[in-house]
Amino acid sequence: MGSSRVAWAATMVIVVVVVFIAFNLNHGIGYANGPACDDWYYFGIFEDYWNSVSVAPGMYQIIRYSAVLPWSYVAPHLSTVAFHDLKFWAHILLTSGLFTYAAIKLYGSRVGAITAILFSCSTLVLGSMSHDYVTGAGVLWASAAIAATLYGASRDNQLPGAFAVGAFYALCVYTHIPIILFIFAVPLLFFAVSKRSNPILSFVRFNIVGLVGFAVASLGLAAFSWVIGNNFYFYSPEIYAVFIAVKPGFYARPTPNNFEWFKTDTNIAFFVAAFGVSLVALARAIIFRDVDRRNLIPTLVYIPAAVMCFAWEFSGQVVLQQNVYAPWMYPVAFLACGAGLSQAPRLNIPTTVIITCLIAIALCVAATTIGVNIGAKVRYPVALAFIMFAALAIWRYSAVPLYASLAALVCLTFPTGYGALPWFIDGSNERRLYEIVSQARRFIVPNYKAGAAFWISGRVRDEFPSLPPVTIPRTFLECSAYPGAFPSVVRPTEAWDSSSTDLKTLSNSGKLTKGRRLFIIAPGDDIAAQASEALKDIGRTVRQIGEVKISDGFSVAAVDVAD
Repeated sequence: MGSSRVAWAATMVIVVVVVFIAFNLNHGIGYANGPACDDWYYFGIFEDYWNSVSVAPGMYQIIRYSAVLPWSYVAPHLSTVAFHDLKFWAHILLTSGLFTYAAIKLYGSRVGAITAILFSCSTLVLGSMSHDYVTGAGVLWASAAIAATLYGASRDNQLPGAFAVGAFYALCVYTHIPIILFIFAVPLLFFAVSKRSNPILSFVRFNIVGLVGFAVASLGLAAFSWVIGNNFYFYSPEIYAVFIAVKPGFYARPTPNNFEWFKTDTNIAFFVAAFGVSLVALARAIIFRDVDRRNLIPTLVYIPAAVMCFAWEFSGQVVLQQNVYAPWMYPVAFLACGAGLSQAPRLNIPTTVIITCLIAIALCVAATTIGVNIGAKVRYPVALAFIMFAALAIWRYSAVPLYASLAALVCLTFPTGYGALPWFIDGSNERRLYEIVSQARRFIVPNYKAGAAFWISGRVRDEFPSLPPVTIPRTFLECSAYPGAFPSVVRPTEAWDSSSTDLKTLSNSGKLTKGRRLFIIAPGDDIAAQASEALKDIGRTVRQIGEVKISDGFSVAAVDVAD
């Protein structure tokens, strides 16, 4: 027990050091949303809870209490940088601590510690914690369910752990129902560490108590919902939405061609490697009659999850593409990779220390590298090497190449889709973007009226000066319907964002009605006066409400259409 605690503490120190260095050298970490129009992210992040309710009372994010709390209450009281730093560090430290406990519990202080460092410091997990609160919370609660299962099953009194497992499952479900696709087999981890004489009976009892924990957590969230004035049956719309979402074609796959998907989605090589070493572990157990439950059970947790998710994807539904839900596979996938490492001969302490230090350095370099493009022709051979060395684990010298191949695969696997931004563009602008957006919102939110419209400068989005005007309306879930080209009422043909309309078109469509509030976001000064002059060209007059200067030469103004 003492050695496990020391290993846990040492592992967490390494994780904190690596992540701290990466966080300070790559300023995009923690700020991975950028200008994307993503209501998963913006809800509960840039505004307090009740303003979220007032802006879009029907949005499903409002009832994701296990993900949005406490962030939607904390955000209004901190600067945007302080808040996002706090959210990132809270998620990464809690998740790392829980996963490290689980890995060491299963594989011991050496293999477990290295598995936990690979997980916690990978760009895959760092990206998940840098994006929307739903994804980060999902990885956290899944890791908590795994850790609680192993903790409870290994105790003499299993009931408190079983109750906690059920509560964590509830937090997973109420964060997002699809998380269940990735962790439904986690209860099998009970058999990896339980020493009860009648394991089946203990397993049944454990999960019955878990159901009680699930029910209590559900009632607690329902009571909270009722106390704050929302529906007691707060999750019923989400459950109803599931029956709609599972219909074929509801969410079209961005990459229908599976070959192209396997080639471009960086997750796939890693998931294939985890699947391959899981099969190796099963084959070894069958051939050599060498069944170590701690090594075997994690593979039995991962294989059904992988089969379920890939089958779902191949059926035409999206569950792994674009990295929307895929991060919720990381905890069980990394545990399966840990099972692969445990196949090799046990490392001595000096070799373990050297390998751990080299892996930490490699992960730090990977996390601070920007603009690297690792193709499928590199990722898949490395994944295959990891599987091959796991299969050769009976070889006396297989440990070092086995660890090296897994570390190489993790370091070469950068996220695509959600959470990928810190490793594909210079992150130095990301914090500036968040700060500018936050300053603009401090003016807009108190002056916001239902049905308010936006008019932005609308320059092409690959230049930083264009990003704040594009991003600010999106925090109000206005993705592209707002007019661009300010101060022109018509859109020029060159160097402008083609996804937005223009003010004249908006006016001709009858949407620029009397009394409607219009927020203008553009570089320069006196933009309200410029707007007033420009609107005269289409026969409209406005009443100026106010204007504020924000960072980097931008201004935000509010006017009301008078006629």
